Amino acid sequence: MTSLNSNAYRLSVLAAGVIGFLGAELPAASAQQQQIPQGWFKACTKQEDVDICNVQNIVTAGNGQLVT
Repeated sequence: MTSLNSNAYRLSVLAAGVIGFLGAELPAASAQQQQIPQGWFKACTKQEDVDICNVQNIVTAGNGQLVT
């Protein structure tokens, strides 16, 4: 019974280490995301014979939050 508890302990420590290692990689991946384009843009789609266009202006505040 002691070896079973010992193996369970080792497995839990190993799992915690793997999760910690993978969790440490997440901030690096999010830091490499592309920046949102700023300014005016026009996006058009075609529905049957009609073009539907949407014009938007994207502005980001100094803290990175999108201004609507």
